Amino acid sequence: MITYCKDLIYTKEDLDDFLNNIYFEEITNNDGGMKINDMFSFYFLLKKLQPEYIIESGVWNGFSTKLIRKTLGNDCKIICLDPRNISPNGYKDNNCNTRYFLNNNFIDFKDFNLIGFNLDKTLCFFDDHQNAAQRLIHCIEKGVKHIFFNDNYPLNAGSHYTIQHLIDNDTRQKFDLNNQYYYSINTFPQIDLSQRNFLLKKIDKYIAFPNIFQSTIELWEGIFNTVGFFEETHENINKYQLFYKNKNQYSWNVYITLI
Repeated sequence: MITYCKDLIYTKEDLDDFLNNIYFEEITNNDGGMKINDMFSFYFLLKKLQPEYIIESGVWNGFSTKLIRKTLGNDCKIICLDPRNISPNGYKDNNCNTRYFLNNNFIDFKDFNLIGFNLDKTLCFFDDHQNAAQRLIHCIEKGVKHIFFNDNYPLNAGSHYTIQHLIDNDTRQKFDLNNQYYYSINTFPQIDLSQRNFLLKKIDKYIAFPNIFQSTIELWEGIFNTVGFFEETHENINKYQLFYKNKNQYSWNVYITLI
């Protein structure tokens, strides 16, 4: 049985700390990657959990790695997994506690050995557009307890199968490898849906972070609403305009703990 928790709730102080101490310009210009509203959700969770190890599956331009390092400091150990190289205009961390497995040295998360990791202090972060139920199975097999998913698309939306799809029992054939959208990059077959109840029972907490401002987001399948943290008052829009300008690029971030 899933518990929808309200343990992690934003405050204006969290937003101010992010803007004053963490934000950097590349976040707003991170085309194809996480923008400011998503990055704030991730920062907020990092700040609250203070994990010692981060497994980052899906690195893209490297700016989420930069966010992790700025938020958690020099001692956090970061593992970066991506089948492509970081672009020349991206960010690559030179801290000895960051290890990269990219391009020809790529290791997929399902094959990555977590022996020696303190799993109570490990957060797995998935922004890889792979079948999230498969990633959930991988985490269960490895004993991972803390997971953050970007692009947790809602029912009837999205290019890959998400945990929200699992919860809402979205059975579209678009999640089968032979029926995916032309732009989908998922490489994992759809799970046997008879496993659905087993997987749901493994979820202890399921915390969906709100957008900073409510918005309607246009996707391939139609228009979808997001829940907002702020009302659109003149004061809020003026002070948090970076979030407001990017409100239509939010992608339903979620934090999950496993039993």
